[in-house]
Amino acid sequence: MAIDDVINSYGNQVADSAYVATQPASGDEWLFTSILCESTTKIAADDDAGVNAVGLWGGITAFTDNFRYAGLHPITLFASNGDYPRIQNTGGATVNVGFSAIKTKE
Repeated sequence: MAIDDVINSYGNQVADSAYVATQPASGDEWLFTSILCESTTKIAADDDAGVNAVGLWGGITAFTDNFRYAGLHPITLFASNGDYPRIQNTGGATVNVGFSAIKTKE
């Protein structure tokens, strides 16, 4: 992938309490532009030592929406291989969860 390429990961079937992989490759950086969800979804910072309450936002943020009703949440968030978001389905069933990002560094 080259700089300015778009990374789309839409419509991932994610089980309850499972995560969507969002970690850029080593040396890469991404600019997240949107989070998509079909049910309650949480997004938290991960610094390779596990989910924590510090870092990108200082805590966990919950989104609730539905793809059929524009469940798109615009977001501006830089991520690297060592500091990236974890997007978790917490809706109680398997649902679609996704994101869109732009590669900003190799």
